[in-house]
Amino acid sequence: LLTNLDTEKDVIKNDIAFRIGRMLMKPDNVYCSDAKLVHYYLNNKFQGTYLLCEQNQANKYRVNVNEPEDGYTGTDVGYLVEMDGYYESPNFMMNYEGATVKDVAGTSRKFRANSYTVKTDTFSQNQVEFIGKYVKGVFKIVYQACEKGNYLTFDSNYNVVSSSYTNAKDCIGAVMDLNSVVDMYILYEIMCDNDVGESSFFMCVDFSKKSKYPKLTFTAPWDF
Repeated sequence: LLTNLDTEKDVIKNDIAFRIGRMLMKPDNVYCSDAKLVHYYLNNKFQGTYLLCEQNQANKYRVNVNEPEDGYTGTDVGYLVEMDGYYESPNFMMNYEGATVKDVAGTSRKFRANSYTVKTDTFSQNQVEFIGKYVKGVFKIVYQACEKGNYLTFDSNYNVVSSSYTNAKDCIGAVMDLNSVVDMYILYEIMCDNDVGESSFFMCVDFSKKSKYPKLTFTAPWDF
C-alpha cells in the first residue's frame, strides 16, 4: 500500500530504471523486465499505485540460459546468479580474495564478502561449487587485469591460468560480455542505486551445448 510520497517515488524510480534498462539492453540481447504502472482496487476501494513487472527467472523469453532437466547433475548447464544479501540457499560466498581498490578520492577500500544465490535449478552440490568457482575466477581475471596488469584466463577445466593476452579489454572480454557490463554500469550510474555491489544484482552464464563461448553476462536489473 502506498501511503507516503517516498514510496511513490520508489515506484516511479523503478519504472524509469526499467525503461532506461530496456532501451540500453535490448540492442545487446540482454534481458530487462517489462513493467507497467497499475492502480490497485480492492472491493472498489483504491489501494494505491504499484509497478507490475516480470519475475527475474531463467526462461527463453527472459534470462535465456539452458536450465538442467530434472535430476541432471552435470555442470554443463545455464546458471542465473544473484548477488544476494539475504543468503538464500543454494548459494556460495565471495570474499574477493581480500582484494582492495582505491576509490575516486584515492582511499584504499577492501571488497566486503558477500553471498551469491543460484536462482536456476540445481540438482547437485557439484553444480553450486562449479558456478561458485567460475564466478570467483572471473573476478580474479578482471581484478588482476585492471589493477595489476596481469592477464589471466580459464583453461578447459575453468581453472585460472596465465594467458597470451596483452591488454585488459581482450583479456576481460574473453570471459565477460562487455556490452552487458557497460549497459549495466550506465544504468546504475544514472539511477544512483544504493544496492549495487550488495544485493539484487543478477548475472548469468550458459555452459550448455547451445553456448559456444560461455561468458558471464550482467542481466536483469532489479530493485532501484
